Amino acid sequence: MRFTVVLFRDEETDSFEAVVPALPGCVTFGTTIEQALAMAQELAENQVSRMIEAGEEIPGDTEATLVGVVDVRVPVPA
Repeated sequence: MRFTVVLFRDEETDSFEAVVPALPGCVTFGTTIEQALAMAQELAENQVSRMIEAGEEIPGDTEATLVGVVDVRVPVPA
């Protein structure tokens, strides 16, 4: 199975948060992008295994998942 992973950079801790949107609660961290992706893969595999054991339906990922960036203009205080 393939799942989308969304990464967020935390500048304060210089780490990356990895979220698997199709799997509620599947959120982890890593100090590098590679580590965050590896942690997300391990967590997703464990979560899917637990769901199979519990007889739960595994949600499918959507190919329509898009991630974008927007620039927000913030007025400078006078």
